[in-house]
Amino acid sequence: MANILKCRTCGIVGGEKHFPKNKLDKMLSDYCSGQCFECKSKYNKRYVEKNRDAIKNQRHQYQIDNREMLSKKKRLKYIKDREIILLQKKKYYKENRERVLERWYNYRTNKKNKIKLKARDLLKYAVQTGKIKRTQKCTNCLQNKTVEAHHENYNEPYNVVWLCLSCHSRLHAKQKVVQNDRARTSRANRKMSC
Repeated sequence: MANILKCRTCGIVGGEKHFPKNKLDKMLSDYCSGQCFECKSKYNKRYVEKNRDAIKNQRHQYQIDNREMLSKKKRLKYIKDREIILLQKKKYYKENRERVLERWYNYRTNKKNKIKLKARDLLKYAVQTGKIKRTQKCTNCLQNKTVEAHHENYNEPYNVVWLCLSCHSRLHAKQKVVQNDRARTSRANRKMSC
């Protein structure tokens, strides 16, 4: 028989299905929190509004501290659901073909990307003609894997480092963190100077 519970906030009476389970007490499956779904939802929204910055900083710090673990989880999830993800991508492309092509065209014609694309095209041509030889080993981890070129400076299209996919993505992730930290500190400095 279902327990009859009373909300401690609004006083509504109902069964267990009207009350969220208390996550802290997983062992007691019949124990519910003292608030109904509606009151608990309102409380959570107020809490998030009051502590938005603290929550954001906490999540950011968690991601920094657990980057490797999160990356591994994401990779394993992708491997597990690869076929489903590929089907979803195909479906999205079919339904939004014009939008995808427009985005691709905008990327190709954007002034910021022109130097990057020109450097890639020049390097690709140099590799195809034999001017530059693609190495078989990653220069970072020294493993025999499929390698790709990393440009430190797009104004020097033939000056590249050959990295495997995992090292290359790790390098860009580190660069992104550094860029985000720089942007965050510059925003904070601007706020202080005003």
